[in-house]
Amino acid sequence: MLRVAPDQWRSFPALRKILENKRLPDSYYGFGIIPRNSFERLGWVLDIAHLACEYEADIRNAVGISMEANEIRKDLDELRNELAGAISFIDDTSRRVKRLCSTL
Repeated sequence: MLRVAPDQWRSFPALRKILENKRLPDSYYGFGIIPRNSFERLGWVLDIAHLACEYEADIRNAVGISMEANEIRKDLDELRNELAGAISFIDDTSRRVKRLCSTL
């Protein structure tokens, strides 16, 4: 079962309260387990994003019961920004690989 380490939730305290004991369905992993490597941050940001999407109803239900909507919105905006940064990083890496390929 996937567990996001406590320090990895640092930027998403409201989402942590809702999602930290949830697990991603096995369908996200296929037959193996995603290995952790030097790009671990990208991995756990995607893990948290998938958890948020998978448990959208739990997040909506938490509003007004145990949390303020603004707390959750702040975390979701931060998560979206992290994902945008990851997209930028991946796009840049893809362009560099394409440039390398074209020079061969």
